[in-house]
Amino acid sequence: MVYNYQMNVAALSFIVIMIVTLHTSSSNLVWNCNHPLLSNYLYLVLAINASWYFSTVMPSSVNVAAYIACVIGIFILLFVIITMPARLFVLKHVVWFVYLAALTYIFIPTLAASQNLMTTAFITVILFIALSFIANVFRDKISPGWGKYLLMALIGLIMVMIVALFLPRNDQFMRTISYITVGLFSLFIMVDTKRLLMDNCSNPDYINSSMNLFLDALNIFSAVNTLNK
Repeated sequence: MVYNYQMNVAALSFIVIMIVTLHTSSSNLVWNCNHPLLSNYLYLVLAINASWYFSTVMPSSVNVAAYIACVIGIFILLFVIITMPARLFVLKHVVWFVYLAALTYIFIPTLAASQNLMTTAFITVILFIALSFIANVFRDKISPGWGKYLLMALIGLIMVMIVALFLPRNDQFMRTISYITVGLFSLFIMVDTKRLLMDNCSNPDYINSSMNLFLDALNIFSAVNTLNK
């Protein structure tokens, strides 16, 4: 477990960000449309901060059974989150935080083994900000229709990675896969940002709408971490 001061800072920032996020995006435990784009990014920051806090209170080594349970659990929890009605405001947040905790637990071995964690985080943040800015400036040139092609590319990448598990480890091949992952999810960030810009906020659900950007950033973080080893 990391030093207590990190845990305290993470806990304090988590509380502050959660208060700001809820105050900005909701009224009487119902999401509003006062600041939809800002609310989505606040939920993204809240998800990142929650994951950071969870990482400070979890052990540096994982239990195999708990790890497998979390791997299975994140898919079940993700389905529950996506399908849960927005009116179940409190319950949806509880399930979302459990999902983030399970996802963080899966990343514990990666975080524990990383020697350039701050560098990886910095590169990911800078890249995310730059891509979001590009998507905002060139919004007319980006089509949400790209999503289906990116999804097919992602499925192909996953299949290649599965096959690679049964082959002798090749560091250069893994680095190539990491570069492709960064490129692919960079495009995902721009497309998902365009979708947020197009959202008319008729029925807001900021957990669902910010989820794609969070997973995009998480995949880029994982790939950059591999490249930094």
